[in-house]
Amino acid sequence: MEKKSNKTEKEMIINEINKIQVTKPQFEGMIIHNPTDLKVISQDKRHIIIEIDENHWATYYVNEEKAEKEFQALQMGASRGITPVVYGRRGTYVVIEAIQAPTIADYLKNNSMTKELTKKLLGLLNDFKDVGFNRLDHPLTNIYVMQDGSLKVINLKWDTKLPQNLFPRKMIVGMGKQASAFLKYVQALEPSLYKTWTTHHKFTSTIEKAKSGGNKQEVFDINEGSHD
Repeated sequence: MEKKSNKTEKEMIINEINKIQVTKPQFEGMIIHNPTDLKVISQDKRHIIIEIDENHWATYYVNEEKAEKEFQALQMGASRGITPVVYGRRGTYVVIEAIQAPTIADYLKNNSMTKELTKKLLGLLNDFKDVGFNRLDHPLTNIYVMQDGSLKVINLKWDTKLPQNLFPRKMIVGMGKQASAFLKYVQALEPSLYKTWTTHHKFTSTIEKAKSGGNKQEVFDINEGSHD
């Protein structure tokens, strides 16, 4: 007769997740040590996402302090419906709802920027401010277009110690040549906001970077320091 395992499926999954470790050497991106069969969904300078199953992801951070900040930020965002469901935090990782949708970076490879999408992006920026985030610059690889057309964000930047950043430079750069269409819609929809953006000291260089690199350049931006 086979001996029954004392471990539940959930406990076995947690045990596998806990085997995964991340480190971040000085001046380098995050390095993952993954001795499990769990799939890496994405990786950048600030976080690594592991697929637990088709409904759950684990997002790893370099230490518990950063994981706790992200956990709190996701909870704040969830109150406005702009982040995925967050289930909890354990150590250096946060468990969130898996997102079965393309990022805007991928979406724009096959679709044009529209007035409707521009409205949604501007609404997202307003939600960030209303929730209390003081940095609104999120790369398009962190923003997902859901089936119902709504937007969801991961890898938030919420830290009251960081300086305000109300100009979405990485977002615009990630649009590539479609940034010009986005800005035309912004000018029509919110002319005062457009005027504020055009007076930003990095506005011209941002437009040039978008024209020259677009989504290719966005990968570089993710690996830059978060202070602009």
